[in-house]
Amino acid sequence: MAIGAAASLGATSAKADWLRAESPRFVVYSDGDEASLRQQVEQLEILDTLLRVRNGLEPFGTPEQKFSLYLVRDTPAMARAIPGVSELVRGMYLRCTDDVFAVAIRSRDDDSTTKHEYVHHFMLANFAFPYPSWLIEGVAEYFSTTRANNRHVDTGFPDQNRVNELAYVNWVPMADVLTKRPFQFRTGSEASVFYAQSWILTHYMVNDPQRNLKLRRYMELLSQGKDSLTAWTEATGLTPEATERELRTYLRRNAVYQRMNRADFGQQPVTVTRLPASYDRLMLESRRLACVDRGEEAPGLLDTVRREAAAFSGDRFADLTLASAELKLGDRAAGRAILERRLAADPNDVDVLVMSAFDKIESAFDEGTDVRAAMADARRVLARAYQRDEANWRILYGLALTRQGAPNYPNENDIDTLAQALALAPNAYEIRWLSSRALAELNRYDQAIAVLGPIAADPHGGGASEQARLRIESLRDQKRRYDERRAAQGTAPATATPTPPAPTRR
Repeated sequence: MAIGAAASLGATSAKADWLRAESPRFVVYSDGDEASLRQQVEQLEILDTLLRVRNGLEPFGTPEQKFSLYLVRDTPAMARAIPGVSELVRGMYLRCTDDVFAVAIRSRDDDSTTKHEYVHHFMLANFAFPYPSWLIEGVAEYFSTTRANNRHVDTGFPDQNRVNELAYVNWVPMADVLTKRPFQFRTGSEASVFYAQSWILTHYMVNDPQRNLKLRRYMELLSQGKDSLTAWTEATGLTPEATERELRTYLRRNAVYQRMNRADFGQQPVTVTRLPASYDRLMLESRRLACVDRGEEAPGLLDTVRREAAAFSGDRFADLTLASAELKLGDRAAGRAILERRLAADPNDVDVLVMSAFDKIESAFDEGTDVRAAMADARRVLARAYQRDEANWRILYGLALTRQGAPNYPNENDIDTLAQALALAPNAYEIRWLSSRALAELNRYDQAIAVLGPIAADPHGGGASEQARLRIESLRDQKRRYDERRAAQGTAPATATPTPPAPTRR
C-alpha cells in the first residue's frame, strides 16, 4: 500500500491520462496512448472472432456482458489495484464481489498475457465445463500467440519462450501434467514447465483432426467420471510416458500454425473517450475496492481514497469510489449520505441504486436488524434498478439474495433469476454457489453439480476450488441416496450431466 500511496500522490490532475475504449465485445481502460489502446482492442476483437469460429459459434456474435480490461504502465501501478502482486506477474483475471475484470501491464510488442486471460474468460463464458487444468491452460497458451496484421491472422503460432523451455529444462512427468494444477507443483520452475507442456500437448491434440477426435473422446470419458489418467490412455491409446515421447518428437518438427485472411475478420468499431481527471487519481483504487469485502483488512486504502476524493467533491466517479470505501472500510453513515446525495441528483442512477441495495443486504445481518424487512427494502431498490437495466448481473444476483429465507424459496422464478444472472456473468463464482444451493434444494443434483464444476476445475481457484470439489462430492452422495429412494418408488433417476465439448480445429 506504500507503493499505492506513492503512486497516487505522484499523480496530477492537470491532465487526464485514463482512456476508455469500447467495441462490440470489449471495454478497455488504459493509462497509455490512444493508438496502442485501439490496437489492443482490435487485436482482442480478432481473437474473439477466431475463438468463435474455432468453436462453432456465430463469428460476429456479441456476449451478454462485455469483457472489462484495465491496462497499466508497470508493476507499481498494478499494485494499486492488486497489493502484493509479484513483479513476475504481467496480468491477472479477477472475480470479485462487485465486478469481474482483468488487469494487465500494457505492451506495444507483447499482448500475449491479455490474450491468455481473455481465452480463460471466453471459455468459461461459452463452455462452462470442468475441463482438466492442462487443457484450460493449454488452450489459453495456444491462442495467446494469435497475431494479426493488415493482411493475415496467424493462430497456433509457437511461443519461442515455451519452445526453448521445453528444449532445455527438465520436464515434469506427464502423469503430473494430466492430473495436477499449477499450484500443486513444488517449485516455480516446475509450474512454468507445466504451462509449456500443457501448451505443446494442446497444440499436438488440436492441430490434427484425428487427434482432435481422441481429445473429444477423452472429454467424454472424464464426464462419465473416469480419472484423467485412465481416460487419457483409453481415449488416445498412449500411456503418459508414451505421450511424452510423442510430444518430444512433435516438438522437433516445425510446429504448424494456421494463417487466415485478415479481411475475413471484418473491422469492428472502436470508440475512445478521455476520462475525467478523477479517474487518474482513483481508477486503480476503485478496482481494489471492487475486490474488498465489508470489514476486510485493507491497510491505507481508505485513507488514500478519502484524500484523493476530497479534490473532486461532486464528481460522480470520485463520490462512488469514496462511498464504496466508507461502506466497506470506514464510516457507513458517511457512505450512505453520499449515496443519498447522488440519488437526489439522479434518482435513476443504476450504479447508485445497486450499491445502496447491496448495503441494505449486508446490513440485514447486523445485530438487532429485522432481516426480512431489510431484504424487502433492498428488493424494492433493486426492482427500481431492474426497470432501467435488465441486463445487469448484479441486480439479478441481488434479487436472488433477497429471496433467501422466504417461505417458498427457491421457486421456479428464483431459479430463472439465477440462470439469467449466470448467463450474464458466468465467471462470477458467487452466482454459481447460490445457484447450486438453490438447485440442490429442489433435488436437481446434476445441475447443482454442473454449476460448481468450473470452480472445482479452476487451475488458480485455491481454497474455493477445494470447497467446490468437497461440495460436489457431497452433492453426488445426496443424488445417489435420492435416486435410490426414487428407484424404490418406481420413479426414474435424474439424467446425467452432458458431455463437455472439446476445443476444435475448424
